[in-house]
Amino acid sequence: MDGIRSVDDLALISVKLALLLAALPFAAPAAALPAPPGAASDSIRYGCGDLVVVGRIETIGYEDVEEQDELLDRGWTIARVDVSQVLAGSAEGEALTVEYFGHGEFRTDRDFVLVVYRGAGGRYLIRSADLIEESRPPRLAPACEPRPVGRARGPAR
Repeated sequence: MDGIRSVDDLALISVKLALLLAALPFAAPAAALPAPPGAASDSIRYGCGDLVVVGRIETIGYEDVEEQDELLDRGWTIARVDVSQVLAGSAEGEALTVEYFGHGEFRTDRDFVLVVYRGAGGRYLIRSADLIEESRPPRLAPACEPRPVGRARGPAR
């Protein structure tokens, strides 16, 4: 019978479980708010002050967050988004610099739909990101939604 034979087996299982749990937020829908009446369930929800773009993401920097007993590296990633389409809001050019908190990087060979907002100091922070399915173009919700005042903050600088 296969089972846990050593402390190393237990450590490997713990790391695999941590990786699985870390990936769960990325499997969630684009926004944590309920869909407004009349909105399609697969439409992209966004706040009235948000910018929604389609583009490719390339990491340009990383700031590790040191925590005691941390199994996975976590930190603030700085990335460049080469914008191919603006779905809502107004972008100031063909590229955006964005920041997000997480464990890894985005794929660089596929387009994403990003919902971003201006954080402290005018930096864009990613609210949500979804890989675009080639067979289904992205659809926005019929109207923007009010957002809670409390938003994630960027790294302290």
